[in-house]
Amino acid sequence: MLKKFSPFSFIAEISNYNNMKFPATAKSITKTTILVIDYKEFEKNFLYHPTIIPTILKSVSNKVTTLEKIISENIIMNATQRVAKFIYEEETLFKSCKHHEIATRLNITAVTFSRILKKLRKSSIITLENSVIDRELLKKEFS
Repeated sequence: MLKKFSPFSFIAEISNYNNMKFPATAKSITKTTILVIDYKEFEKNFLYHPTIIPTILKSVSNKVTTLEKIISENIIMNATQRVAKFIYEEETLFKSCKHHEIATRLNITAVTFSRILKKLRKSSIITLENSVIDRELLKKEFS
């Protein structure tokens, strides 16, 4: 999984702007309503409107930032570093999400994720109940 969209997110704005098909698939994990916009009509009547274009630019900017983060973390960090960083930054999600969902999000297998958790428990960084014991040691794992 590269991106989890939140409510009222733009999808495929760059593809539309470049007049190409959106090169991806999506899956909804909750009840979802999708608004499909006729891009030609949108472009003709709204695209360059002064109140709309900043919103689109912000959306594109956020997506570029997310992509840079994904590339950076997957090229520079090993699996242990990615898991440690995720736990450090997203402790609430770590405690509430299923392990296979987190593993998918981090581009690692569920088995690898489990092995890393075992290592972090053995190092007394997290507990068996997935509570963080030492945030500084956790941070050292990915810094």
